[in-house]
Amino acid sequence: RRTDAGAVYRLTCDLLDEKKGKIASFTTGQVNAPCDGWAKAEHTFRNYTRPAAFVRFVEAGKDTCFWGGHYGAKMTGASVKVILSE
Repeated sequence: RRTDAGAVYRLTCDLLDEKKGKIASFTTGQVNAPCDGWAKAEHTFRNYTRPAAFVRFVEAGKDTCFWGGHYGAKMTGASVKVILSE
């Protein structure tokens, strides 16, 4: 694990209808990722207006030193849970 360079991170999650129109959206915005540990990002959609058919889940990150190569925010353990109502 690198601790000598900062990173920024963003999570965006959208609920989409059957025509892939956006029903609801969540984003963390740009977050400064800690150099010496992990940060948790999570969200629960509630009371959205139309039935959802798809979930779009996008994570992105980059280092703040603009190094060449694969450096930057590390992401792990992503999941999407769907809980159906009865």
